[in-house]
Amino acid sequence: MYRCSIVYDTRPGDTFDWDYYLSHHIPLAVGRSLDHAPVTACELDRPAGHAGPPPLLCICTVAFDGADGPETFQTFLTNPALGADVRADERNYTGIVPSFSIAQVEPVRPRTATSGFRVRAVFPYENGASVGRPPFDRDAAEKVIDRAAALVALQGAEIDRCYAGLVPGSHPAKAGIFSLYAAAADEADLLRRGIEGDLAALRPGPMPDIIAARVIDFDLAATWRGRGPKAAGAAV
Repeated sequence: MYRCSIVYDTRPGDTFDWDYYLSHHIPLAVGRSLDHAPVTACELDRPAGHAGPPPLLCICTVAFDGADGPETFQTFLTNPALGADVRADERNYTGIVPSFSIAQVEPVRPRTATSGFRVRAVFPYENGASVGRPPFDRDAAEKVIDRAAALVALQGAEIDRCYAGLVPGSHPAKAGIFSLYAAAADEADLLRRGIEGDLAALRPGPMPDIIAARVIDFDLAATWRGRGPKAAGAAV
């Protein structure tokens, strides 16, 4: 599986209107995407259980079955004639400019049907320093997963190995994302606090931003489809 992670970092003074985002922007944005790219799923991470402001306000992940999916998604997002209404709508729910990272997903532990929450550790991309550096130390990741499984009934684990950004050929905004799944909000928050100190071993460099979040699985049938411009030959 491949997916594009659209990340909204927390910035002082900025807001994020989740009601508008869920009821208006996501149906619009996913609908336009389906007109041009083979999207198979869309999930949203909404922070839960943080005592103060979380380091990330939202992560939207758009999934594809094959490597050609992200490429057509990139073409749609960067074409000025397509999706202009999607980009214009962003200011209606936030002033934050999101970052884009495309990755191949490695399922380290099978994800269960009850995994309604997850912890996501998002590692920043460092210009120059990230070139040629493996996104994660797999042995260290296994140790973190074993520790997580000792804290809660772990519902799955994944590694996003990021390789591209919004523009074809560009580097990703994030170097990689490490995800651990849980069945409840309190378990996700326990995971976040319990493994935070172990994450430095996963990858040399800056510490990741880590959030505990509720996973919102967006229904692809609930989109505003076919109301915008289409690329020549695009499937409807």
